[in-house]
Amino acid sequence: MIPDSVREEILERVNILELISQYVELKKSGKNYMGLCPFHHEKTPSFSVSEEKGLFHCFGCGASGNSIGFIMKIHNFDFVEALEFLGEKYGIEIRKEEVKGRKEFLSINEFIVKEAKKALFSSKNKIALDYLLGRNFDTDTVDEFDIGYIPEDFDINCLLRNFSKNELFDSGNFFNKQGNFRLRFEGRLIIPIKNESGKVVGFSGRSLDGTMPKYVNSPESKFFKKRELLYNLNLAKQYIKEKNQSIIVEGFFDVIRLYKHGFKNVVSPMGTSFTKEQTAILKRFSDEGVIIFDGDEAGINASFRAIDNCIASNFFPNVVFLPRGEDPDSMLNKNEDEFKKLLQKKKDILIFLFTQMYKKSTTNNQKRQNLMDLYKKIQKINDPYNRNHYEEQLAKVFNIDKNILDAEVKSKTLFKKQSDHKNTNMSYICEEEFITSLFNLSEDIIDNLVSDITEEMFANQKNRIIFKKVVEILHKDGNIAVLFNDIEHGETLANMTARVDSNTDSYKNALINKYKIINNFLDRERKRLINHISTNKLNEEESIKILKNIQDILARQKHINAKLSEV
Repeated sequence: MIPDSVREEILERVNILELISQYVELKKSGKNYMGLCPFHHEKTPSFSVSEEKGLFHCFGCGASGNSIGFIMKIHNFDFVEALEFLGEKYGIEIRKEEVKGRKEFLSINEFIVKEAKKALFSSKNKIALDYLLGRNFDTDTVDEFDIGYIPEDFDINCLLRNFSKNELFDSGNFFNKQGNFRLRFEGRLIIPIKNESGKVVGFSGRSLDGTMPKYVNSPESKFFKKRELLYNLNLAKQYIKEKNQSIIVEGFFDVIRLYKHGFKNVVSPMGTSFTKEQTAILKRFSDEGVIIFDGDEAGINASFRAIDNCIASNFFPNVVFLPRGEDPDSMLNKNEDEFKKLLQKKKDILIFLFTQMYKKSTTNNQKRQNLMDLYKKIQKINDPYNRNHYEEQLAKVFNIDKNILDAEVKSKTLFKKQSDHKNTNMSYICEEEFITSLFNLSEDIIDNLVSDITEEMFANQKNRIIFKKVVEILHKDGNIAVLFNDIEHGETLANMTARVDSNTDSYKNALINKYKIINNFLDRERKRLINHISTNKLNEEESIKILKNIQDILARQKHINAKLSEV
């Protein structure tokens, strides 16, 4: 663990302009510097660097962050690797602090590995080694993956001589059985689960005789979080970078078999679910991946479950489905050439989903509903380029012209809301276009634009909150681009930005939509006052006061409409 003080020192000492200039040609533009984004293809510069604020932001693909974030993204580094890179580059000492109990936890796990490997190759445990050799794994492979065996009569005293009972119990791999302190994996092969750095953080114990459960895993702990780990990443990451592709399979032995056959860029999420954290990890090393599923209904359903997490991480792998009854381990054992042919038939995971949903559309209404559901799913993609690509593919699979699809969406006929919400929804468009235009303008222009508009004028709650945050950041002299990283509203903002034509004059667009927002607000106020008069018994004085307010609103609307016609 690296102390926060090291991170702060790096951010303080590293000049973000000088750093990014080594990767991107930048030219001064107002207070900031602009260049072509290194994270997506573009012809017009949309990548902005603020030397003053120590931040970068791309208005095209939404990438943003500080100098550490830039190095993580440009080199596919994790946080620690980025700190170490910058520390070495700028002569900053990287001091690591050990989390309490971590040292003992890792030592216990390494001790278990050593004892388990010793037991595996013991003559009295021949059944365990024979099981592995019978599955066509050689001893070199077994040794490389540190596979071991814990016999049923395992002598716990070898551990008690080196660690206390509390330390062993805290590791999660031990339990009390009828007053006896025992190791969780007795009578099983054990497969060490290592983190990215190669440290053993957990185990999976496999039964030899089919005893259920087939696998027993280490329990979750502060040091072992399965959803944040990928089995074999410590060995595979260099090959994933080299090949610019990862292969994802379900089981431990699937990984080991592929690795043995030369597919060294292989990892496993250690289960059928592929988490958002795991997709984000893989994306650091490569944008391309191939997930290998079983060819039955369960495999297809597993692919569907993976899609939302892939969308959240902007990671869109291909999928391969094996013949029914086969897994990568069994298939490679039988016919490597056939396995390689199947890999060549990989399909984009989203396009595969489109095709499956189209095939299931037996009626026109069902086809339209599935089209609507898939379109909604695509809108969750943050990257506008990927989103546009999949919109085109969706239209192609469903045999509908993309221009017609776009026209239907824009006219609200595809995603039709209840009629009593229709006018309100239309008023959201100017609010979204006003907000997104601000992100293409300089701070002084933004200050002027927001000076005579308030959050209460926004009809949509989300738009109101985002606008409020924009104003708060401006008051603190911050860069509003950081809102793209906002956990709660970053995705909404990215989707809004993607819907705005990049060729639009941002200042003119902001001005026009600001007047529309004010006019809509005044219109709502006028209707509210008229409704108040018609539904309440008011005295003459109260009625005159409200009528005067309505006249004032009409005068303001006339003034706003005049300004709108001048833009």
